[in-house]
Amino acid sequence: MSNSITFQVLCEHDHGCGVGFFCDKHFRRCAPLRDEGQFCRRDSQCSQGLSCMFGQCHFTVPKGHEGARCKHDEDCSVSMCCARHHGEMICKKKLTAGTDCYIPDGGLAYSINQLCPCEEGLFCRNNRIMRDRFVCLRLQPDARPSFQCLQIQTEGHVAIQVNQPGVFSTHFKNSLKNGTIPCLFLQLLIDESFP
Repeated sequence: MSNSITFQVLCEHDHGCGVGFFCDKHFRRCAPLRDEGQFCRRDSQCSQGLSCMFGQCHFTVPKGHEGARCKHDEDCSVSMCCARHHGEMICKKKLTAGTDCYIPDGGLAYSINQLCPCEEGLFCRNNRIMRDRFVCLRLQPDARPSFQCLQIQTEGHVAIQVNQPGVFSTHFKNSLKNGTIPCLFLQLLIDESFP
């Protein structure tokens, strides 16, 4: 049976078309299976060993590997996550040190393409040189400044002594007076700047 004749056969399911063909449910006609690189709308339209990814037939990636389909992070190997790529949920590598990690709050761009979080031990933080960039950074355990509460001030804030005032002197030098600033204010700064 030739392809042209088969395409005239009406169908409702793939099994009604025979080996090497699928049922094009939009036109309800049998059509030959697609080869690598050809357009598709679902897996069953592709030849054996191929999957329909991003609208084309591609060789199927083994489960858990980079580029494989997934539903949850647990479906992917270590140092990977399950995130959208051109709308398809696939296993992607987590971001390495120095890699751009900024993501929008939402919207169409985020819905279609997503980034994995930074690798274990790295945190997505604002780049000090280029303020509009967020990159994966490794924060040292001792990078968090220590502070000590000293007394209650008249306005109800707790005064503190900053043991490492230089850490904040660039961004908050106007708030640092004789090494003391309100405890509540400092805690906000620390929570914002450190994980």
